[in-house]
Amino acid sequence: MAKDTYYFQHDYNARNDDKVLEMRQKFGAEGYGIFWMLLETMAENEDGLINSKLLGGLSLNYGIQTQKLKAIIDECVRVKLFQKKGTNYFSKRILTYKQLRKKISEDGKNAAKKRWQNH
Repeated sequence: MAKDTYYFQHDYNARNDDKVLEMRQKFGAEGYGIFWMLLETMAENEDGLINSKLLGGLSLNYGIQTQKLKAIIDECVRVKLFQKKGTNYFSKRILTYKQLRKKISEDGKNAAKKRWQNH
């Protein structure tokens, strides 16, 4: 079965970002890996959000205890890598990326429609 894969741009030196260093100081390489898994999950989700009420399934998927996952997310919120609104966590950068992808897709569809309108 074919799998849809998409690319999202990230800085090659993200590991040295002050906020990332704060999170890494507390959770090490494991926290850094979970941080990227969370970003990938946000990018995969249509709305770009992670529902805080569904962390049990994510913890199972990531192979980490729910309490530790929640602690890593809370640290990401504390250092402003992520934001929380209501019951959802999100990354402003991922939301911006998703909006750009949507615009590019819509522009492509409109261009194709216009191109084939006269044929």
